[in-house]
Amino acid sequence: MKLHSQMFWSETTENHPFEYSWKLKHGKLSNDFYVVVLPAQGSSNLLELLQVKEAMKAEKRGEELVVVGIAAGKEEAMEIAGRIVDTVYQQTGDLKVKDYFDR
Repeated sequence: MKLHSQMFWSETTENHPFEYSWKLKHGKLSNDFYVVVLPAQGSSNLLELLQVKEAMKAEKRGEELVVVGIAAGKEEAMEIAGRIVDTVYQQTGDLKVKDYFDR
């Protein structure tokens, strides 16, 4: 699991980004946390929201996830996804979220 350098943080996680990053990398986040990830290749989704336990399962299956946000709960994850899409559109004039993070 790769944590992108341009991470977005929820209201709960923004004050302790290193702590939450470390906990995610070491499997120490509780299951009520969500990650916002870039979609798998070939997907038409702009972003995907996964519970931490689902992200860990995907990683064990060999899927390479690129995390662009960490949130405490699904509602905060949806807020982050909305902020990301808005930021991408405001800065680029399009909705190519993956390209935005690949630059």
